[in-house]
Amino acid sequence: MVETLIDYLSEFGNELATKVELAFKPLHVPGRDPLPEFNFVRKPLPAQAHVIAASVKALRRNQAVWVTAKMGCGKSLIGAAVAHTEADGRPYRSIVMCPPHLVEKWKRELQNTIPGVKASIVTKYNELTSLAKLRQPPQGAEWMILSSSSAKLGNPWKPSYVKGIDGAPCCPKCHAMICEEGKRGEQGMRLPMSVAKLEARQRKCEECDEPLYQWHRQFDRWPIATFIQRKMRGMFRHLVVDEMHQAKGAATAIAVAMSKLTSSCEFFIGLTGTIMGGYATDMHGLLWRSSPSSLISAGEEFHARSLFAERYGRIERVITEKTSGGKSNRMSMGESKSSQSTRERPGVMPAMFSDHLLDKAVFLSLDEVAADLPTQFERVIACDPDEETKKECKNLESQFQSHCRSMMMSKGGRAAMSTMIHLLIGYADRPHGWPTIGYESEGSWCTVCSPANLDADLMRPKERQLVNAIIKEVGERRQVWVFANMTQKYDVQPRLASLLRERGLRVEVMRSQAVPTKDRERWIAQRGKHCDVIISHPGLVETGLDLFDRVAGHNFCSLFWYQTGYSLYTLRQASARALRIGQTRECRVFYFYYSGTMQARAMDLMCQKLVASESIEGKFSEGGLASLTDDTDSMMVALAKSLVKSIDDSAGIRAWERLKSNATELT
Repeated sequence: MVETLIDYLSEFGNELATKVELAFKPLHVPGRDPLPEFNFVRKPLPAQAHVIAASVKALRRNQAVWVTAKMGCGKSLIGAAVAHTEADGRPYRSIVMCPPHLVEKWKRELQNTIPGVKASIVTKYNELTSLAKLRQPPQGAEWMILSSSSAKLGNPWKPSYVKGIDGAPCCPKCHAMICEEGKRGEQGMRLPMSVAKLEARQRKCEECDEPLYQWHRQFDRWPIATFIQRKMRGMFRHLVVDEMHQAKGAATAIAVAMSKLTSSCEFFIGLTGTIMGGYATDMHGLLWRSSPSSLISAGEEFHARSLFAERYGRIERVITEKTSGGKSNRMSMGESKSSQSTRERPGVMPAMFSDHLLDKAVFLSLDEVAADLPTQFERVIACDPDEETKKECKNLESQFQSHCRSMMMSKGGRAAMSTMIHLLIGYADRPHGWPTIGYESEGSWCTVCSPANLDADLMRPKERQLVNAIIKEVGERRQVWVFANMTQKYDVQPRLASLLRERGLRVEVMRSQAVPTKDRERWIAQRGKHCDVIISHPGLVETGLDLFDRVAGHNFCSLFWYQTGYSLYTLRQASARALRIGQTRECRVFYFYYSGTMQARAMDLMCQKLVASESIEGKFSEGGLASLTDDTDSMMVALAKSLVKSIDDSAGIRAWERLKSNATELT
């Protein structure tokens, strides 16, 4: 008996799916539409071939296509093949913009995919000047590979300062010491800023407003993207942007570089494994810079990100009312004032897909590419903190809450809030060595908290559970990779390595400073097979690197998140580094957090972002991280789950079963 809308969808889901298929008429249907004549060095797998065919059709119709393929699906092969197939045998010239550590890999992929290709890595704009001057037409398939850092790089700058008597950096104009923002030493004295922080971003003196940076007298590092836009417009047919999600920012250097390159090329091909980071505005900049026609048709404006979020995302509004008499109701006789604040919450509306993605997005999962892949098992481990850590965490939260309103009203307080949030999340993992946190307010120093220094030698519950779980995995002859985000001043990696080595495990730590981006693939291949555990920041391996390599002899099939961080892109990308074509062992992913602390709230936020991100891809998980939160637009998600579950796969427009059987034979 049909009583609810969900019951209706369960009963008539197949009929609705048929209606949808007839109404939208997909461009390409595997099993119905023939494949084009491919001219490649290596033959793509059946699912890859159909994605290439569908992407070419979408590209010719819209001049842009987004290929969202899970890690290990062969995005670089697909991206190169789409451009080469679209050219249809005509000479063409294409650009690839990719992360720095993938330029050599892209060159190999192009040479292994396209016959007779001329692939070159461009690091400076002056390598293109002769081509720009002569404007020679392409001779065959010509590809130029740019790292995202080279594409965005402009005239270099360096910090400007003089050294004081004690060696601390000082303003070159007024000679005031350049101090840390919102931090004090044990005696309440302001702490000098390190040169490394001065080099991180451009600053001005707090006392005299003098710029604390200066430009080099070198002008040979003109951004390549700017040079191509100004001098080589019309000379390139395709732009392929690998890891496209890294250009989602409103005005980041990578986003601006992508925009300039897009305007210089006829067709745009975006590649990513994670199309969305949980917020609707993640899509805003990408859509405007790659294919703005649907946004223009919908009446959207480039600078109206908040309106875009209201239409396609979730907005939380908080209205606060105050009266002069101290009461907060409209019946009071005092004067009433109200204020409203808004913030974007994780979530996305279905209209996002129908309005802006349906005509340009192609999705591919790893199980569609290769049959008989092992499962990926996920487990979330909530650890109860010890009593003294729990007590101090509650104390720090209480002090933060009592100062929160006054901190928001002060410029120095707002800067200290960021440090305070970092403390609340990281303290339980390292409950010692934190400084007094405070801020300047109207010329006086206001202390927010002085974190207690607990015993640094005591093994805490989360550490104990992590170590025991790793020993169990290694006992099953499984290699383990541990992700930890705290790697700078409050580094936890040396302690984790020490605890594991004390128990007889072979441990390596990968550091960004010690292992440059371009050398990480080689570093893993050389050391991976000789150790039980590797510890790193997740950002070091989130793109382009595999933690499983049968040839090199390593297989890190167990991934442990000691700390998850805040970036859903990083979490999803890094969590899929072991599940690859050819993997034979079950892949296990473990997430650790302290219950009852700020870590639990951060984990809940990541869960909400994950549900939103997967829903736009048509995936509705009920296990792993997604099972931790109930705040996921329950009605919308429930309806979508019901409809998806009710559709008979055999009648669906993506008939992959035949492709999977073919893929099994090929692999």
